[in-house]
Amino acid sequence: MKQGPFYLPETFVPTMPVPLPTWLSHASGAIRRLADCPITLFLLLLAFNSIARPCSSSAHDARLYTLQALNAATDGAFADDIFLCFGSQDQYSLFSRVVGPMVSVLDVRWTFFILYLIFNVLFIAGLFRFVRALIEDRLISTLALVFLVTAPLGYGGHGIFMVHEQFFTPRLVAAALTLFALERLLRHAFVTAFALLAIGVALHPLMAFGGIMVAVAYVASSMLPTRLFVGLTAATLFSFAGLLCMPSIAQRAFGAMDDEWHQWIRLAVGYNYPDAWFWRDWLNLGVAFALPIAACWSLFGDDPMRRRFLTAVTLASAVGFLTTLAASFLPYALLFQAQPYRVLWILQTLQAPLGFLLIARWSASPSMALRMAALALVGFFCVVYYIPNEFLIIAMAVPVSFIISLASEENKQPGWWWYTVARGFVLGAIGWMAYRSWFFVVNRDVLWQFVDVDEFVMVDVFSPIVCVVAFLRFLPTSEFAPRFAMIRLGSLAASILVPCAVFAIDAFTPLRDEYSLLGKDIAFLHDFIQTKDHKKPPAIYWSLGRPDLLWVDVPATSYFDILQTAGVMFNRKTAEEIDRRTGVVGKFEMVRQRREELFVDDGRKISIENLFKLSFNCSEPSREDLIALCQQQGLDYVVIPQEFPGLHSASNGRIYVYDCSRVRSICRVDLRLRGGMPVFHPTTDQLFLWSSRN
Repeated sequence: MKQGPFYLPETFVPTMPVPLPTWLSHASGAIRRLADCPITLFLLLLAFNSIARPCSSSAHDARLYTLQALNAATDGAFADDIFLCFGSQDQYSLFSRVVGPMVSVLDVRWTFFILYLIFNVLFIAGLFRFVRALIEDRLISTLALVFLVTAPLGYGGHGIFMVHEQFFTPRLVAAALTLFALERLLRHAFVTAFALLAIGVALHPLMAFGGIMVAVAYVASSMLPTRLFVGLTAATLFSFAGLLCMPSIAQRAFGAMDDEWHQWIRLAVGYNYPDAWFWRDWLNLGVAFALPIAACWSLFGDDPMRRRFLTAVTLASAVGFLTTLAASFLPYALLFQAQPYRVLWILQTLQAPLGFLLIARWSASPSMALRMAALALVGFFCVVYYIPNEFLIIAMAVPVSFIISLASEENKQPGWWWYTVARGFVLGAIGWMAYRSWFFVVNRDVLWQFVDVDEFVMVDVFSPIVCVVAFLRFLPTSEFAPRFAMIRLGSLAASILVPCAVFAIDAFTPLRDEYSLLGKDIAFLHDFIQTKDHKKPPAIYWSLGRPDLLWVDVPATSYFDILQTAGVMFNRKTAEEIDRRTGVVGKFEMVRQRREELFVDDGRKISIENLFKLSFNCSEPSREDLIALCQQQGLDYVVIPQEFPGLHSASNGRIYVYDCSRVRSICRVDLRLRGGMPVFHPTTDQLFLWSSRN
């Protein structure tokens, strides 16, 4: 057998093939011919991923890791930023120490983009090897890979975290290394697996530690008698539970987290609490746990290797989730900060491969219960957002599929109803994707007022199940030749040109100034700050979002942005200071939230109101609110879209720059001219009250 990064070693032992239903077997030949040419298939997967889920080098958490990398590259110049000043997750990782030198040479945007391209390739390569090692049938593994590289693959709560992210963070690095390690585990190359996991833990402990849990469980179950393994596992879990029941000892081990700190975290990043997850999050979690259990029972009863592996993943995921659930109510800091539920990303990766394999097996089963379960899985993979319009379109598509069956006399074939309903689900997914695309095209003028290109590409338009079905239907009817060099060249070109086109708008100053929402404003602010003499990056409150633009382009530290509230997890002092600053900037932040009200649902409004302790429709910020903000210690500038005549130092007509030292001087003079009477809002008197007696 051939060797190489996309081939399995000679030691691979195949499982028994899964009988394929007739609706799937007609495509098996073409897809298996493609699967036998793994380099071509791999490049096609890269192209599918680049088109369906383009990368954004400055989206989501990439912005926070940008700050960490910049701070390392500038020897701590950004250490006063609220996200870093009391400590952050950066202290638990080598990421910024490794990436910082690259940033100092290449620039942060180019560094993150290049690293994304590299580790995205490695992630898909790890996924490729892992899925093909786990699923022997090349038809099923290929279809599962198409789904995996085009699907969001969310885990946890509120759709915050994705297995395969469209931006660069150390999570992508750790996930790629973990996938390679899991494939090595299946090959019983334990030393290599643990070496890869050790590197992953050094760069992002939360993502790679789940892999260590799986590896330890799998190695132990492989080397120990079953009874001994079960006994040791039970003893370990009971001992751990006993430790949690002894607060005096547990707090010394994990540190303390009181109820007030928990409350601050709930307000800022409530998705870390399982009891705050949405019903669709619980459905996703339930299916993720059910599939490996069902696979062990239905598919791998005679395959101890895969059965042990799936058991290890399920056990590690259950322990991680239950630990997070317990930690969300217990006063132990590190236990909650470690977010052990992150191990669920591995379980989520298994969802499509195992689900597709079970659909292929169960859809041809004589058992009505199993056929209905297979149908339910088809529906599960067709639904993406779980919103009324999506369900409505799918519900309308199922009767259409029945009409097609009746008109074409498909109903005379055995098992026609199963195929008809499944096709209805798929037609609904196609209809939903078409509707969603139409909606974005029709409303493009509205969207471009709020969303930059690098943020818009994060919106998932392509339905992963539609991509799978299109792939399944296209290959058997085409003259596709998987060995042709032109196919490889075209796929490689797409996987490079698409991300480069998106990156160009963010990376090149003329394009950024012209085509991004805040490009001209940030350029104006940069020019203004350069006229001042600052020995270190100044502290700026910027109420328009995108604090990464402050860090990268001005450069300056950010006094407050909602993005920075993620830091409340890692230090109580950060949580206290964030809570205090929300009271100072609340009205200015609410203006921004009201401007984006089109994208804010009722649940989000309540969360925002709780965070800032203000009504969503509170009054506009006043002159007194600005004066109170400018009194904050360490704050150098306030940059907002509101004009307060006589106080701002510069403006381009869209934003107004207030020099805090100048505002304070004006207010002191104004106070003396008014005979010492306070002129400030009552809620801010305690900050800077001057009396006639002084």
